[in-house]
Amino acid sequence: MNTQALTQAYDKLIAAARRIEANPYISESDRENVDWRLCHIALSDEILIAAAQATLDEQIAVVDNCRAMDARVIASLMERSTLSDRIELVRHNGDAFIARIASLAEGHGTIEVHLIVHDKKGAVVSNAVMSWYELINLRAERHLPAHTKSLAFRERDGSQLAALTLPRKALPSVKTSTAD
Repeated sequence: MNTQALTQAYDKLIAAARRIEANPYISESDRENVDWRLCHIALSDEILIAAAQATLDEQIAVVDNCRAMDARVIASLMERSTLSDRIELVRHNGDAFIARIASLAEGHGTIEVHLIVHDKKGAVVSNAVMSWYELINLRAERHLPAHTKSLAFRERDGSQLAALTLPRKALPSVKTSTAD
C-alpha cells in the first residue's frame, strides 16, 4: 500500500518534537503534554503494527487504543525514558508501522479493521469498522496532524516565552543634571 502521506505525517510530527526538544523555554505543563502525546503515539503505533500483522496473517484486524490511553502505561513509559528517547521511539515505531503497511498489498486496503477508540478516562468514544485505506487516511490526515499541530502550538508558546525572558541589552544611562 502507498505510505507517502503517512511518511510525511510522521516526518512533520518528528520535526515538531525535535524543535521542542531544542527549546529550553517550554513550560513544565507543556513539556508534560508533549511527553504524554509522544508516548500515546508510540503506543498507538504498536497497536497498529499488530493489527497490520493480523491482516497479513489473514486474521481479523482490531485496533483498540485502550493501552495507548492508559495513564499508568503512559506514566511508566515516561518514567523510564527521556524526551529524546520518546522521540526516537515514535520514529522507530512509526517506521515499523509504515514498513508493515507498505508490505500490505493494495488489495488489503479494502479489508475491514475494527477500530475502538477510548478517551483518557477509558470510556469508549468510538467503535467503528473501516477499511485499511480509511484508517491510514485517518492516521495520516487527521490524527498525526492534530498531534503535530499541538506540538507546534506548544513550541510556539515556548518561543514566545523565550522572547520575553531573553536578557536584553542594558540601556545606556542618561545623566541628568539639575539646574539651579
